[in-house]
Amino acid sequence: MKSCGPRVPIPWIGTSTVKLAGMSETISALAVTHWVRRAATLLEESQAEINRINVFPIADSDTGSNMAHTVRAACEELQSAISGGTLPEPEDATDANLPAITALLATGAVKGARGNSGMVLSQVFRALADASAQGPIDAAALVRMLQDAVGFAESTIAAPVEGTILTVLRQAANGASTSHEAGHGMSEIVDASLDAAREALFDTPNQLEVLAEAGVYDAGGAGFILMLEALKDVLSGGSEGTTLTGPSAAGHEGPGVDGAAGSHAYSHGVAAKLELLFFFHGDVDPLCEVLAAHGDSIVIAPVSEQQAKVHVHTLEAGPLLEQAFGLGKVTELRIEVLPSEPGKHPTAARRASRPIIALVPGHNEGAKEAVGDSGADDEQDIFAAVGAVSLDPAASEEQTRAALEQLPAGEIAVLTNGADPAAILEVAQREGHGRQLHIIDTDSLVGGLAALAVFDPTNDWEDNTADMLDASVSQRWWQGPPEQLPQTVADLLAGGGELVTFITSDPTVADAVEAFVQRAREQYTGVEFHEHHARGLGAAVQVGVE
Repeated sequence: MKSCGPRVPIPWIGTSTVKLAGMSETISALAVTHWVRRAATLLEESQAEINRINVFPIADSDTGSNMAHTVRAACEELQSAISGGTLPEPEDATDANLPAITALLATGAVKGARGNSGMVLSQVFRALADASAQGPIDAAALVRMLQDAVGFAESTIAAPVEGTILTVLRQAANGASTSHEAGHGMSEIVDASLDAAREALFDTPNQLEVLAEAGVYDAGGAGFILMLEALKDVLSGGSEGTTLTGPSAAGHEGPGVDGAAGSHAYSHGVAAKLELLFFFHGDVDPLCEVLAAHGDSIVIAPVSEQQAKVHVHTLEAGPLLEQAFGLGKVTELRIEVLPSEPGKHPTAARRASRPIIALVPGHNEGAKEAVGDSGADDEQDIFAAVGAVSLDPAASEEQTRAALEQLPAGEIAVLTNGADPAAILEVAQREGHGRQLHIIDTDSLVGGLAALAVFDPTNDWEDNTADMLDASVSQRWWQGPPEQLPQTVADLLAGGGELVTFITSDPTVADAVEAFVQRAREQYTGVEFHEHHARGLGAAVQVGVE
């Protein structure tokens, strides 16, 4: 849930705005930098529309944002090297600099990749780096790059599905290959690749029933087409293709816009699936087995021999993370609640896997289940969903004891979230459960969520508690009615920020927050917005800015 490093506008990558006149038979270092910058711009401009048609693998309305962030991260990685003097300005770069430029772009894209489509897109940059390492990027190298991107992407996805960005990428590579075999030059190859990709996109509803039912094309495939349009624009010196072409059926209002599928955890009143994104340091083979056992939509993108970027959707985040931490080092963990699927009632793992109790007014689900209350809700708040224990600060002694018994003996962190921890302290001291409670004064639920995000079971306990407290203290937060969100968020972001977290309890308030977030993503393009559910807020919403 925490981002690393400041979020800044897309860097221009150099000061020149010169266009590259004429279609060259090779892609120069300057052309590459302008291509990536152009692609970032197109994705930023179209992210709201791409988000709107995002219905697969889950309608969480963030594919456009994820792809835009991935390419922006590539730009930032390259600009950092240029600003630091490691590389010359693009206008002064030569083909000798191209391998270094593309390697930086690949590193930035893989590190910054988000979502399924962002992870696939990062493999295009990886293939670009491999191609440039072998020599100039001529027509043959471009074809090889697209073909390698398909192979890389297929190897990162545990269960590839046709009718997605992968299909569009593959057809783009096939179109480029056919054109090259016919003896065509760079211009015709790029055109052929783009035409084939568009045809593949238009066919995606015939391959995925969920797309046909929603009346849309695949969102990830639509975003990838913008990458090809950007390449054509830059190499030809033109400015065509600045808008997304044909991603949705006429008049269709996609999920996330008409409220058919919300992005908050309260959706449909069932336990929500989570999207986990993190870096894993270690052997990924045993991790693959863990991911397969506890999740789906699995993508593993290698960063180096001992590091990979991992994406997974799961209903069992606690057990999954516990085992991942046991297999290697997990860093930069991001957690987002995905909307539940209508008609389904998944049951998330209830067993706590983190030695953390979060005080959540109105919530004693974990304790009720432990004492055999069959009336416990299926719904989980965000704290319980990721392996902590959620406990009402006004819970009975029996419920408090049951909550403690879910955790092993030893050190336990208690996130107060603005509540009084006196009751749980009294029970723990009197019962003598062999558990040492450490109170972390998080002033709000959003502060507790920020603290939970930085907990690392492989760290020293004192370092963990210090990190959790720092994460909470450094967050700016507010609580009030959703009607005040526009001005409140503007005021909170005036001091900077890269992540805005909303917590709601009431479904009506959650719907109002979701509607606001849809608009805010277009207004604050460099900021992430996450929505979560917890009890105890009534008709209010809590907002935290990091």
